[in-house]
Amino acid sequence: MRRQQGMRLDERYVPYLHMAGLYHLARMNDRWFRLDEPLVSAFVERWRPETHTFHMPFGECTITLQDVAYQLGLPVDGRDRFPDVIQGGRPAWVWFQELLGVLPPANQIQKFAVNCTWFQETFGECPKGADEETVRRYARAYIMMLLGTRLFAEKSGNRIHIRWLPYVARLEEMGGYSWGSTALAWLYRCMCRVTNKHVVKLAGPLQLLQSWIFWCFPGFRPGGYDTFSWPLASRWSGHNPSGSEKGPRVQMWRLRIDLLQSTDFIWMPYSSPDVLQVVHPEVLEPRHTTLWRCVTSLEPPPASWHPSPKMKSAEGRHKIPYSNLSASTIVEINSERRGRDTLDRRFIHRNGGRCTSRSGARTGYRAYSGGIPVRTPELDTTSTNFANSLGVLTSENCRRQ
Repeated sequence: MRRQQGMRLDERYVPYLHMAGLYHLARMNDRWFRLDEPLVSAFVERWRPETHTFHMPFGECTITLQDVAYQLGLPVDGRDRFPDVIQGGRPAWVWFQELLGVLPPANQIQKFAVNCTWFQETFGECPKGADEETVRRYARAYIMMLLGTRLFAEKSGNRIHIRWLPYVARLEEMGGYSWGSTALAWLYRCMCRVTNKHVVKLAGPLQLLQSWIFWCFPGFRPGGYDTFSWPLASRWSGHNPSGSEKGPRVQMWRLRIDLLQSTDFIWMPYSSPDVLQVVHPEVLEPRHTTLWRCVTSLEPPPASWHPSPKMKSAEGRHKIPYSNLSASTIVEINSERRGRDTLDRRFIHRNGGRCTSRSGARTGYRAYSGGIPVRTPELDTTSTNFANSLGVLTSENCRRQ
């Protein structure tokens, strides 16, 4: 996850960001912090895809919808259905030009993704005196950068996928999606994928994970960050972890995690009056808080988007279908499971979603982002798609249970 350098938050974008439900996330544009890769690596080693929890010496803990709502200010309730196709069945790049007013050059396109540098250079600053349609185009580009670099970044970290076009085409409807639950499902899926010894890089909203670690494990917090602001992840603005050799730092964090006790974990990190004073009232609405404690099946978000013969109409025009899965963030998936079984998993949100249980052992070694050595359980994910147990929670799904 990277700071959107060159993409300044213009006040004229604010109404559109409110429409999309992403305004609080956008406020962190200039208040982000660097990722402590050794710390994140040590925690990912403790992740178990069977339960979607971190197995610690004192029991189990995990990131919940409440954490996403408080840390990033994202809505956790919303619609779970999407339109069927691109309007009129137009080719994707034609629609790109219609929505953003410009088409990237061929050397800035990689399959169905555009280089971030081109986005930054083209939409870095909205012209003064621009008309409403121009501002709307720049707001669409800004939102695509938010989604593509903050919440759903690819492993490369430097490309924006055009899967976001159908969303920014309907800015008035974006606020009805459950972006918080989708971001959480994507983080779960990324951590489940990296338990496979053949996966060497980790994507997803990793700053969400790091902020959750700082809030729930006081012993791991950097010093001098005692002022709260909204969203709560902005508390660590300016944090710059040591750039010393990563291998020894990973070993150090492993040892400190091995020594953790139940008293080293804060089970209710947001209950203090100082925190409640800065929390946005919308987060505390019953339609959101009810979801923090519900028990429901989790459905998988889609994995990737790519062209296929099924995406073309009789005239050869591309159509981008949406998934019918709950609050999915990606336009299309390949519904074929390629012979792999799926697991019917359930994830329990109780008292904020944190439940204690047994601890898990760790074995095996492999590489992680940036060449950091990581120990993880040796899990056979070739026969069972653990990632398919991910999904999102909405009030409608809870009522159906």
